[in-house]
Amino acid sequence: MINLNDIANVKLKHVEKPIEKSSLDYKKMSSSECSISWLQLENENLSRYRQNQILAQLDQWIPLVPSELTFDTLFIDIEKDVALLFIEYHEKLELFHQHSVVHPSDHTYCEADEFVNQLLNSMKKENSIQKLQQQIDECRLWNKQVRSPLFFKLSSRSPKDVTRMNDKNVDDLFEQDLNDHYTTELKKQIIPIEFYLSQELQQNFFKVYQDLIETYVDFWNESSPTKNKIALREWDPTIDIRFELRTFVVNSKLRACSQYNHVIYVEELEKYQFEIRALIHETIHYLQENFFKGVFTTYVADFVIYPKFF
Repeated sequence: MINLNDIANVKLKHVEKPIEKSSLDYKKMSSSECSISWLQLENENLSRYRQNQILAQLDQWIPLVPSELTFDTLFIDIEKDVALLFIEYHEKLELFHQHSVVHPSDHTYCEADEFVNQLLNSMKKENSIQKLQQQIDECRLWNKQVRSPLFFKLSSRSPKDVTRMNDKNVDDLFEQDLNDHYTTELKKQIIPIEFYLSQELQQNFFKVYQDLIETYVDFWNESSPTKNKIALREWDPTIDIRFELRTFVVNSKLRACSQYNHVIYVEELEKYQFEIRALIHETIHYLQENFFKGVFTTYVADFVIYPKFF
């Protein structure tokens, strides 16, 4: 069984983006005697932050995982011109959404729907977008007979998702998550229903927008470009994502296991929690001894329990 003391003593390594400075801050620092050392420190912090980002990208570690342990994955490069197009169109959509909230009487559902369709049609006319679409359509992972679904995401994994876990109480994080969630839901209630489409599109794309900005604007280096990628993964439609669990392995031992979506109650997970914990513990031990020994010692692993388990 898992030793609770081991779990209590675990500290998760975190990566923090350096605090942004205003132009006034830079002027003050540049006039001081320590400006050179301060700038060097800032550059080192940024470089370290970016290095950790790159190490966490899917395309860096998925090829190291044996194929029998995960879904087959294909990576497609996102060229800079494509990324900038996505950024541009997201900003247009966000501006439209903001105007719709402030002046709801200025737009109808048809106008909102038409605006979104215009953006999509405009993007489809771009040669770079057409090339990307062709690469996705011709992906070898598609089942030609069934056209089974693929799981799609960017290769970047934002470090902000795990920052400050070692210096903040987990309960505080959960409480903040709940507050943010219900505040968002409350705000939705005051937005006219005809703008739900643009609202949802804008929210769903915001994470992608942030990652593209960091990769192709904030940290872009023409001489040594690090591109983001589209990760296309095989997907099993029978999977119920409510049964997803996140585990933390430190020094080759399972230290903590939690429900991935902690803001919902799942009766099956509570009812079979001891059996699930034992199963994951055995699986981690098996993987560590047979595949990861000498390669991975500290990592985060996500599992999903198939419905037939219950």
